[in-house]
Amino acid sequence: VQLQVGRYGVPVAFSEVTILEYDARREADLPVALAPLGNNLVRVFHFNNATKTWSFYDPRPQFAELNTLSALAASEPYWILVNENQSVTLNARAHEMTCQGGDCWNSIVW
Repeated sequence: VQLQVGRYGVPVAFSEVTILEYDARREADLPVALAPLGNNLVRVFHFNNATKTWSFYDPRPQFAELNTLSALAASEPYWILVNENQSVTLNARAHEMTCQGGDCWNSIVW
C-alpha cells in the first residue's frame, strides 16, 4: 500500500499488507459444519429469499439422497432443529441451542 499526498502524488508512506489466515467461515460443508451438535441435530432449513425456495438437510441415512442443502454460507440465516438444550461452538461462534415448551427450533446466522 502506498499513500500519496498532493497534486503530484509524492509518496509519503509505504506499507505492506499480509493476509494472516484464510477466513474459513465463508462456507462450510455439511455434515462436517454441524458435527459439534452430534446426535442432537434433527434437521436444518434455509430459505433463499432471492429464489423464494427452501432447502434442507436431515442427517438420517434415509434422507441422504433427498437433502437439498449441502453447505452453509456466511451471513445466511439457518433454522436448526435439535432434540434438547446444548451449548455448542459452530463456525467459531458460541451458540445456545434451546428447547422451550417442546419448541426446539433455533435460528442462527452462519
